[in-house]
Amino acid sequence: MQLIFSAVVGIILMVFLVGSFTIDNTTTASDVLRPQGFPLIFAIIGLFLLALDTVGTIRKIIAAKSKEKESTEVFNKEGYKRTGLTVLLLLLYIVLVDVIGFIITTFLFVFAAAWVIGYKKWKVLGIFTIALTVMMVVVFGNIFAIPLPRGVGIFRELSFFIY
Repeated sequence: MQLIFSAVVGIILMVFLVGSFTIDNTTTASDVLRPQGFPLIFAIIGLFLLALDTVGTIRKIIAAKSKEKESTEVFNKEGYKRTGLTVLLLLLYIVLVDVIGFIITTFLFVFAAAWVIGYKKWKVLGIFTIALTVMMVVVFGNIFAIPLPRGVGIFRELSFFIY
């Protein structure tokens, strides 16, 4: 299952990489990376990390097969349940991000997704979730000046205090 997911992510990153070369080369004086710079860097780093992860996964599969020959069930009910819940969380995130804003939705999604996949250390999970959300807001909202969804009503007003 991990290898199939890695293949899909690899295809998406390759499309991202090829698409970055088709971006118009107009630039402004303040744009250090040019328009295609960020997508190009993102795709290259993503493909490199994906290759490292895939090699590690293949090594684990080979090691597991050499240790245990009696276990033939690759997909189990718990894995399907966690995958389905993660997909539902992602769909919920997509629906709610425009309503309650990027910061709150991202915080809730990261926390819930990590819990669903089996991480149970609450304090570390809370710190990780806060740190990741803050890092994403700073990098994308401030450094790259990407307009993040602010939400509607009170959530929109609250987001103006944060970024």
